[in-house]
Amino acid sequence: MSVTDTRFPALLEQFAVDLQSPNEDTRRRATDELYERIISQYADAPSDVVTVIAEQVQEFVRNKMANPNDVNENRAALLVILCFVCAGQNFYTELSNKLEPTLRGYKQMSVDANLCELVVKLTCILVKGCGRMSIDQFSLDVPKALERISREEQHETRRYSGITILKEIAIAAPSRYYHLITPVEQFFEQLFGTMTDPKQYIREAFAETMQATLVVLIDREREEQKNNNSDITTGQDLTSSNTSYAINTESNTFLKAYNMAYNEAMKCLQVETTTKNKNAQREDRIHGGLLLLNELLRVSDVKFESICQDLIQPYSAPKPKPISYKDVHRSRVALTFERTGPLSPMDIIDNPEQSQIQVQSSLIRSIMLENFVNICNQVFQYRQQPKSMIPNVLIRILPRLASLDYRWFSHQPYVDATMTFIYERINSHELKERQLAFHALGLMILSDKTSRINDTDSLITTTPLTKDMTKIFECLKQTFIPISSTNTSITSGHAHRRQNSNQSSSSQQQQQSSINNLLPCRYSSPDSSVFACITMIGEAGPDASKCLDNLLEYLLHCGLNHSLLFCLDKLCSMPLIHTDTKRKIHQGLLENLRSILSNPLAYNPNLTNGQSDIILIALQTLRIFDFEAQAIEPSFIDILNQRFIEHDSVRIRIESIITITHLLRKLLLPPSQASLSTNTTTSLIAANKLRIKIGVITQRILTIGVTDLDPDVRYNVFLTLQDDFKQFLAKSEALELLFFSVHDECHEIRELALSLI
Repeated sequence: MSVTDTRFPALLEQFAVDLQSPNEDTRRRATDELYERIISQYADAPSDVVTVIAEQVQEFVRNKMANPNDVNENRAALLVILCFVCAGQNFYTELSNKLEPTLRGYKQMSVDANLCELVVKLTCILVKGCGRMSIDQFSLDVPKALERISREEQHETRRYSGITILKEIAIAAPSRYYHLITPVEQFFEQLFGTMTDPKQYIREAFAETMQATLVVLIDREREEQKNNNSDITTGQDLTSSNTSYAINTESNTFLKAYNMAYNEAMKCLQVETTTKNKNAQREDRIHGGLLLLNELLRVSDVKFESICQDLIQPYSAPKPKPISYKDVHRSRVALTFERTGPLSPMDIIDNPEQSQIQVQSSLIRSIMLENFVNICNQVFQYRQQPKSMIPNVLIRILPRLASLDYRWFSHQPYVDATMTFIYERINSHELKERQLAFHALGLMILSDKTSRINDTDSLITTTPLTKDMTKIFECLKQTFIPISSTNTSITSGHAHRRQNSNQSSSSQQQQQSSINNLLPCRYSSPDSSVFACITMIGEAGPDASKCLDNLLEYLLHCGLNHSLLFCLDKLCSMPLIHTDTKRKIHQGLLENLRSILSNPLAYNPNLTNGQSDIILIALQTLRIFDFEAQAIEPSFIDILNQRFIEHDSVRIRIESIITITHLLRKLLLPPSQASLSTNTTTSLIAANKLRIKIGVITQRILTIGVTDLDPDVRYNVFLTLQDDFKQFLAKSEALELLFFSVHDECHEIRELALSLI
């Protein structure tokens, strides 16, 4: 360990260049690589080594942050701190005590907004890790943040840092935050100044801070309700009733604060329309008011937010990155009470879990319902705003209003006006606007269907949105552009815009061409928001199934990607989707998989990145979908066994081994009693042949687990053979290989081999 310690400064300098890169992808890759090196070398370091390394890190940070005007060097220092904080509790505690004062003294926050956000988040992380009661330091941070968001502050990045500090404290220490912002009404008066800030990104940061603040307040509201023995209503009960709830005296504080927020939002939406010389300021106020109103609606209907999380957010998840066998092993052997480290330190900074917190306030819901008519009247007057920032918030609000009280919403001309607005946004030039429009289209269809199911009194008399799916089908169909037309001029204006946005670069066309060599596609794959919309349409019931049958021609001939697979998997799991539709999906997917995996190009050692990705997705598809046994045996089993488990690509070898063992495990399941009773002798002979075949394949996979040069491949072999293959591993040939693997150079693989023995 001492040799490694003397080389530690050189290790930091080795990654410093990439950590200082202005390119975000380069920085992220360097951060992940440095984190892996730290984990592999210092995960179990003794306390004296941790102290020495922490001092060296402290010196490195001081040198890099000596020049506060060098944004890239400052960022590199912060990323090094982040890597060590994530490496283990010892480093976390040691560095928190050493570096928390350093970051608090970092005054240069008016240069770069992203750097400012990183400093704030890292400071809150270090505060929580300090041995002393440093969390009381937040009592100094909140007044400082409020000072920065005051109207007198001229530097926009300082205003941004102030609003970000408040959000991060609310996430890191919600109880402390609540006490620091009490009285809430006085705090809101200062906070609402940023709602009309001239900079759009600061107004959006205000919305994030408001959401975090509302989560804290609603949790405290629930606690007070419990302490006063009031009735606690579940989210499901709240969403199924439109009645106002009794307000007790203890809730008056929260009620006043929520009413203040609502009134402030309405005040921004009621700005004077005659002041032409202050048009930009007027638009800023409208945008800020809509953002605040959207946050209030988000905590008024928890069921709607659950739908958004389940059916929309998975499509925006980042592409999964390859995971090292060491990461798998760490998470596998960790005890239930231990917190395993993140796969990437940047996961802590990105913090996707915070945006997924779902709460509902009965008080805010009652305010929204009591003022529902006024809200709708104010909101709908801004549909024709030219700036995209206002329609982009509006298109999030309208489905939430429809879900909140669809009975009243449908009795007014608002449904038709909303659908017209959505169709206009679908034809927009901007990708972001089209994405929001397709999400809104699916959510409106779901709100219509859900409200009609709960409408036991038959008060909703309008025609269901799914009654005539013609226009909806046309909107979805036009997103699937025929491949043959992507290289020629397209006369349709909408198609021309989409061609420019989706296939503007020649590199994308070349990648699509290389993928087509493996899987001939008739259509280019649309944006993931289209698949999210189709998923929500599938939830709408039998009327929508007819539309889905027509869309299968496009869905099954636009290639393979994660968004498409998630969509098709969701459709196959829905009870309202016809069995014939599910069967067509399975048949179409199997044809595509056969086309990819049987293609001689798939065995080429010089695959492009696009070709490797589509092979990996094809292998994963075999595991995701519950295909019938006769559909995968013998064709897919033989293809994987003969051509892929020893592929030149490491990632393809790993996925092939995981997939083939998954398929073999399905074949090992006992056959149904009905199939045995038809012809017992024939069934037994076939079962014996199958067991012999599984034994041969298992032996071959085990041989790969011993002889493969890549430790990730060897580890995944022994991991996938853990449970259901013991009867095949008990033979002398297999045991000989297992005893040989006990001497593997990687201790993680030795542990798995011993567990099998």
